[in-house]
Amino acid sequence: MNATTAAQRGLTLIEVMVALAVFAVLGVLTWQASSQLADARQHVGAEFERWRAISSATHRIGNELQQIVPAAGALRLDTGGTSGMAGTLDFTMPAGQDGLPARARFLLTERRLEWWMWDGSNLSAAPERLTLLDEVDAVRWRFLHEGRWYDSWPQQDAATAPPLPAAVTLELDLPDAGTLLRTYALR
Repeated sequence: MNATTAAQRGLTLIEVMVALAVFAVLGVLTWQASSQLADARQHVGAEFERWRAISSATHRIGNELQQIVPAAGALRLDTGGTSGMAGTLDFTMPAGQDGLPARARFLLTERRLEWWMWDGSNLSAAPERLTLLDEVDAVRWRFLHEGRWYDSWPQQDAATAPPLPAAVTLELDLPDAGTLLRTYALR
């Protein structure tokens, strides 16, 4: 065997180094792609959970508004007068365990939309509190009565107005989703 034939059978050091460099670059690219895919999957999962929470909260609110007892004072929006809780929606639900109508409230506190429930009419007792949705910038309610939308309920002429509006619109300002509107028919 001559020297030329032996050299053609093996790889030179430069060829080995080039092959290792190509494999290293491919390895880095594969690792980056896998990392980006995992990050994207995590981001999509977080977005899905956020939208699931929003959907669950609006569904719960709709279910509760459908149960309002149609009586005088059954639905009231606090515009922030003396209580300082602007946008707080108080309402009366069917009788609780003590036979008295239960009271409930939707309100925004510390960027959390909460649902407060009192069993019976004693509003001085501590309510059961349930967080419906986190990271809420603002909550606004509007009320449909005789084809017109109002920002407060009951109306000034509460003596002639029905105890409930025809519909209630909930407007949520969410930092990650923008402004969402949801309208609930009450009758």
